[in-house]
Amino acid sequence: LDMNIERFGEYPFLFYGEKSYTNVETRRYANRLANGFKKAGIQAGDRILVIMPNAPEVLIAYQGITRADAIIVPVMFSLHPKEIAYIAKDCGAKLIITSKMLLEQIHQAIALLNVKPNIIMIDEITSSNTINFYEFMDSNVSLEEIHDERFDSNDIAVILYTSGTTGNPKGVMLTHMNLYSNAVNSAKHADVERGTTLGILPLAHVYGLTISNTCYIVGSSIVIFSRFNPAEVLAAIEEYKIKSFAGVPAMIHALVSYPDHHQYDTSSLESISSGSAPLPAALMTAFERIYGAKVYEGYGLSEAAPIVTAHKKSQPAKPGSVGIPIPGVQIKIVDKNTEELPVGEVGEVLVKGD
Repeated sequence: LDMNIERFGEYPFLFYGEKSYTNVETRRYANRLANGFKKAGIQAGDRILVIMPNAPEVLIAYQGITRADAIIVPVMFSLHPKEIAYIAKDCGAKLIITSKMLLEQIHQAIALLNVKPNIIMIDEITSSNTINFYEFMDSNVSLEEIHDERFDSNDIAVILYTSGTTGNPKGVMLTHMNLYSNAVNSAKHADVERGTTLGILPLAHVYGLTISNTCYIVGSSIVIFSRFNPAEVLAAIEEYKIKSFAGVPAMIHALVSYPDHHQYDTSSLESISSGSAPLPAALMTAFERIYGAKVYEGYGLSEAAPIVTAHKKSQPAKPGSVGIPIPGVQIKIVDKNTEELPVGEVGEVLVKGD
């Protein structure tokens, strides 16, 4: 964010309903939050859970946690209280930042824990053992920037928990360098232009997190949605003249199936990126026919911070393919003895990079 402000100056950065925040305002809140953490005794390396639908406060929290030398633990708000409790215990969470719609879930999760983290609410306080997000900030601080000599790009920035399909969720530890290099190289690979994009991916997921990091790097703005609604998304494309955004196949399907799409001017849209699940070729073709925008499919995983491959705009898109490795990433396909396989053979993907 500091680099973003230095390079692009102040500009409207986040749009959310009727509200908007500039990049400079975002940093001011983040610095006050970081000082609030420090006054509350948060130490370098402490883990802070952020669990709520998309909102500007999610990105403010991420910046504030980083600036306090703590570690962000993003959690999907749809999880069961037992799953939340497991993650909070496993990472040793000191604080939980959430919203009132999730308070009952959070209380149920905390009841299962021996060590009970404090709760910070981004909206009004509804119980005595919670703290308001904005009141928690240290408002006496006028610092525009926080510089900490301890900062190391190889420190852990984020712990992302896997979906736990084969057992308990596992905390994937990603460093500042992991996330930074991936955002820089994926933006370079995709030839991302400065503009306004849609924040429809969950910011608690590594894909949404990376898209937000890319926006800092290229100087873009984000229209944040707390839930996906085809009519609201199409209206935002028309209002903000959106050229590109990132989504998942289920969202692309919803836009293709939406009966009133012709009521919106989506002529600004040039391309969308798809990831996190396989995209059927027929769905790609249908979207391109209806909206006149290209679909670029990619592949990644949390452990790779996350983007591994993607299509390039300068090369023909190949339906059924997830593109080629982004800069700085190497791939090979190997057999069970880790011997590289020839083209056309099925094996295991090995990935290497920053």
